Amino acid sequence: MEEKQAFRKNWIDAAKGIAILIVVLNHSGLHIPGVNFWGGIFYVPIFFLLSGYTYHPTEESFKSFAKKKAHRLLTPYFVTNLILFIIFFVKNLISGSDGDDLYGISNSNLFGGIFYICILILLLGYTYYPTQESLAKKKARWFLHAFFIMLLILFAVFFVINPTLDNIFSIFWMFCIYFSVFFTYRSGFGILYGRSYLFKAVYHGVIEVEEPLMNHLNSPTWFLPALFLVLVCADGIYRKTKGRPKKICLILGLWLLLMLPQYYLGFFLFPWSVDLLPILLIFFFIGYSLSKKKLLEKSEDSTGAKKWGTIAGCLIIALLSALINGSYNLSINDMGRSVVLCIISAMSVSCLLLLFLRWLEKKLPVIVKTLGRLGRHTLTILCWHYFVMQMFFTAVSAVLGSEWKDKGVLNDLMCLAGIVISITACLCLDLIMEKLRVNYRKKVV
Repeated sequence: MEEKQAFRKNWIDAAKGIAILIVVLNHSGLHIPGVNFWGGIFYVPIFFLLSGYTYHPTEESFKSFAKKKAHRLLTPYFVTNLILFIIFFVKNLISGSDGDDLYGISNSNLFGGIFYICILILLLGYTYYPTQESLAKKKARWFLHAFFIMLLILFAVFFVINPTLDNIFSIFWMFCIYFSVFFTYRSGFGILYGRSYLFKAVYHGVIEVEEPLMNHLNSPTWFLPALFLVLVCADGIYRKTKGRPKKICLILGLWLLLMLPQYYLGFFLFPWSVDLLPILLIFFFIGYSLSKKKLLEKSEDSTGAKKWGTIAGCLIIALLSALINGSYNLSINDMGRSVVLCIISAMSVSCLLLLFLRWLEKKLPVIVKTLGRLGRHTLTILCWHYFVMQMFFTAVSAVLGSEWKDKGVLNDLMCLAGIVISITACLCLDLIMEKLRVNYRKKVV
């Protein structure tokens, strides 16, 4: 789904750059009139639309395709969450905190943390190594077996050092308690579940949620498992239907109808955003249709009256649908007033942005090229901006006190500084990782 470097289009990367800027802006708490609302209409959907736009069916097997996407999306997901989990796990141990048990099972934090660290490393191994050569696969098998053995040793160690485990049911009790960590250790469960929240509830039209599952400054990463599932499902649907538009529309339409009760009445959020799949797949295949039928190009090449009529119509649809539907939050299945209006507003605003960027690239290519450079680092920014930003805010609070958040101008300046610092740090991190990857490839060759 990602374009090769030689065929990258600046306006596509620029759209990603704008979208990730809106993500960081919203997470900073900085409110710019109009920008937060209208940016919130497209900043998530446009990534799925562009994934469809850059999708090109090949003769590659479905299994190989899925493995590559797992390597591309799930590896950074598990790496980011593993590092953040270890950071907060160590922090809780040092501070003597009880951690983040959901239901207060005592004395499970230490083992629960180690347990999840092992599980995340195992999952990381399975997502990282499938695309490597045979030698790497052999090393991967050794790597995974070693951690499995380490996990068993940990069980034995805790059995020996815990004086309360001294009867015939000790092993059984220990396994029951610590495997129940899957459902009691909030942050670890959230990582495996791939959602920031487990439940939602609607009171008088206002959506409220419980304490977040992904509470280690990793909540933005929910997007990566969702995108992985969309890419895999989209490729599978395309293969089964042989790319026939009517069959694809029928599948997505029926799927969406089946999920409507979940959107309006459901309070349980499905793992890895499975409940959002029909909507996200609609975004994807709209993007694919824009590319295959060259609708953006045709709109640009049309005569004056037809061209401006199309743009004006799209603008009117975007304004009406967005203003009527209101803001929404896909991460908690909040679609606004209507699922249909949510889809229409997201796609119309996204298409207008793409048309604008294509026009801007001809008039002011430097701006689009600059935004495009930012858009090529969206993955790293998505994973790490929130952590860096919150660390900056913590440092500011330590120096200025927490009162700065109540001071309008100072708050805005600090939020703006947080945006700049978090993006800069992520760009530096991405450049360092790229150099390490290049050096590694040279050594392998």
